[in-house]
Order: sequence, then structure tokens, then C-alpha cells
Amino acid sequence: MALATKQPTDERPTIKQTVNTVKKIEDVHSSNIKKSTLNEYAQLAITEPNYLPPLNKSKLSSVQYKGDLDDHKAYEQFQQEKRRALESSFVSAVNSKVVTLENLLAKGRKQGMKQEQLQEAIDKIALLKKTQKHLINLNSGQEIY
Repeated sequence: MALATKQPTDERPTIKQTVNTVKKIEDVHSSNIKKSTLNEYAQLAITEPNYLPPLNKSKLSSVQYKGDLDDHKAYEQFQQEKRRALESSFVSAVNSKVVTLENLLAKGRKQGMKQEQLQEAIDKIALLKKTQKHLINLNSGQEIY
């Protein structure tokens, strides 16, 4: 009790104050909370999401190299073909994605969305088109940035 002796007598809490503080702490203890209240909160916290995206396995990831791993040129060619297939699927998917985004953009304009949100969609559309054009030029031998 060396700590208590350093405090002036008028600043030390009384025994009654200390007992009341301990009772307040015990009241908050989790064992005093009703189990039904905890279950209600748990049910509110654990809900099913409104939307679950479909899980599709990629056709490209199932392609495995079946050649000799010591043949570096063959493996490099396999990797390039795999990359070209991925780029080709991206190029073909851009058109339908851009149409979807443009429809959503038009709907957003009609509903009066903020310009910042609309600009985000506009930027995404522009980036998709730019990347598509870059990949087309890259595959045709004209590497343009």
C-alpha cells in the first residue's frame, strides 16, 4: 500500500466509492448479460448476403504444360500461347462489358447520380477500350502505348 500512502488523504477514494465501482464493473460482466439478448444480437449479425457471385472455373487455368520441362523454348512458347489466349478472351469480352457499363451509366444519369460516380464509370469504360486497343495492336505486331 505504498501507493496509497503517497496520496493525500482527501484524494483517496472511500471504501464506499470503491465498492460501488466494483459493483458497476460486475454488472457489465458478460456472465450477467441475458443469453437471449446475446442470441438475438448473434442472429442480427449473421445474415445471408443478398448476392453471391457465381463461381466458374477458368478454362485457361486447366491447361497444363505436357512437354519436357528441360525444353525452355517449348515451355516459353506454351506460356506465350496461354497469355495470348487470355488477352484474346479479354479483347472479346470488352465489347459486352462496355455495353453493360454504358447502360448503367445512362441509368445513373437518369437517376441523378453524382458526377464523381458517373466519372468513375466513364473512366472505367475508357480504360477498358484503351487496354483492348493496346492488346489488339500488340498482337498485330504494332506495340503502341
